[in-house]
Amino acid sequence: MIDGLTLPFYHYKSDNWTEEKKVLISILPKEDESFLKEDKSIYTDFYQNIKTTTPPNYFQTVLGLLTPRFKNFVSNYELSIQNLNVVAMWWQTAYKSQRHSVHNHGGLGWSSILYVNFDSEIHSATTFYTHYADPWTGLSSSWSPNIEEGDLIIFPSYLNHESSPNTSDKKRTIISFNLL
Repeated sequence: MIDGLTLPFYHYKSDNWTEEKKVLISILPKEDESFLKEDKSIYTDFYQNIKTTTPPNYFQTVLGLLTPRFKNFVSNYELSIQNLNVVAMWWQTAYKSQRHSVHNHGGLGWSSILYVNFDSEIHSATTFYTHYADPWTGLSSSWSPNIEEGDLIIFPSYLNHESSPNTSDKKRTIISFNLL
């Protein structure tokens, strides 16, 4: 809930994060200049992935690791896991001062974030914004969930959100994907 507005928002913990993280770290591409966004704000393979219909090499592994959490998600909508259609997947890493500015993932479906390298003592979680402004201030309300490394969140794709600048020397990495 964001300032009295109820939005569907799902937050899942991992039952085996230590092992899952080892697998994920071993299969994600290494950050190099080819993954640095043009404005140097983040490292990501998003732009390579949207140019092809072939999913990234880590796609099936990520889906396999997240299957228990997907089962919980689809149970909220009386769907089977076979009804989930992951239409895009990418990773993103932010080093000190890097960020991902306010954006959304379109008007349909769901988006998700899996927090792979995330230290809740020094990193900030994703900030979400309402689509309407307060009539007295003209500002949107914002909210950030309490996140720990290994958490998966699923939210409506149309919801504006951002990753604030990483203020630490420790990298922050997520895997994100869209569902229809």
